[in-house]
Amino acid sequence: MIGMQSKPAGYSLVSVVVAGILLVSSLAIGTTNSSTLVLPGVALNNSPFADISTANLTSVESLLYPSNYEVISRRPYIIRVDYQKAPFITEYEAEQAAQQFIDKVFSNQSAQQLEIDRSLTDLFRVLPRWKIIFRNSTISDGIHIEASVTVNALTGGIIGYSGNPIACQGEVANQSIAEEYATTALKELGYRIPVNSRLVYMDKSDIFGEDLSTYYFRFQEVANCTMVDTLIGAIFVQIDGITGGIERLSYEWLQVDEIPTSGIASVGRIGYRAVLTLYRVPDGDYNEIGPQEFQLCWVKDDFSSGITVLDAFTGDILYVQDYLGVVHSQDEVRMSFLMPLLISVIPATLLYLGARRILRRQMQY
Repeated sequence: MIGMQSKPAGYSLVSVVVAGILLVSSLAIGTTNSSTLVLPGVALNNSPFADISTANLTSVESLLYPSNYEVISRRPYIIRVDYQKAPFITEYEAEQAAQQFIDKVFSNQSAQQLEIDRSLTDLFRVLPRWKIIFRNSTISDGIHIEASVTVNALTGGIIGYSGNPIACQGEVANQSIAEEYATTALKELGYRIPVNSRLVYMDKSDIFGEDLSTYYFRFQEVANCTMVDTLIGAIFVQIDGITGGIERLSYEWLQVDEIPTSGIASVGRIGYRAVLTLYRVPDGDYNEIGPQEFQLCWVKDDFSSGITVLDAFTGDILYVQDYLGVVHSQDEVRMSFLMPLLISVIPATLLYLGARRILRRQMQY
């Protein structure tokens, strides 16, 4: 009789033990000295843009941002990018560089009609730049021109353009033609793609119908099998489907030395969709000329749960950015994960204590 009545207490004890095991396992992710590094996209030399790749970065020196960063921690691996005291080119020099670019891509008659609106941007995305906006002062020929030119504030190189299509080659029939036009236009404008990059994104948009297609290409910087954060290492090209010209170009590239990956947590423990990334720590303000820190992390991007960022060595969750863009801290993530376990532990514990009390009373008789 007593043996039969002791089963609730036994079951409760098992529940407590299981919940405890789950609790402990949720607090720690093992590390390993081996790792399978999987990168998205394809290597540049295996892409349709292999013809404009270059291993000699001096050929695009004016476009690149110098390595103005310091390693502030080895484990976790953190670098601090800081251009506060860097020598910037003057507003006049930036305007002259932008004007030369406009004269190159538009006819002289059209360029002479452009008004200039210049400003030092808010340094959004860490890397300092000048933004010069050109607009028609008169539209006697019926052509409206509005263009924005972005100038590297350290070197004077043209690292961005958006506006009326330039280097136009005619209507784009398909993705293959878009690739060909993009390659030709980049060559014509004097741009090369650093060989340490991957083509991570190709897409076509038909928002306004098949006759108004837009083609997109994105390249990502890679250092020692590690993706460099999209904020400091990306090239973006957008081709207009009607004219076959570039209507947007963004070239933001920080020269990063080799990144140490020995001793990182295994991707098998983190999840095979995770990508090793030098990722921005979500502190500080993009809109200030100030230091920005980037940490070596495993990054998991899932549409339903958002972006999960984990320390590359320990596997600890640093933060989660949900699909609405809200950033949740490590403590918030841990609490949300542990809450169901705590809820299961409390009833099991109470059941165990209650059953134990009943058994004691029955044993007294």
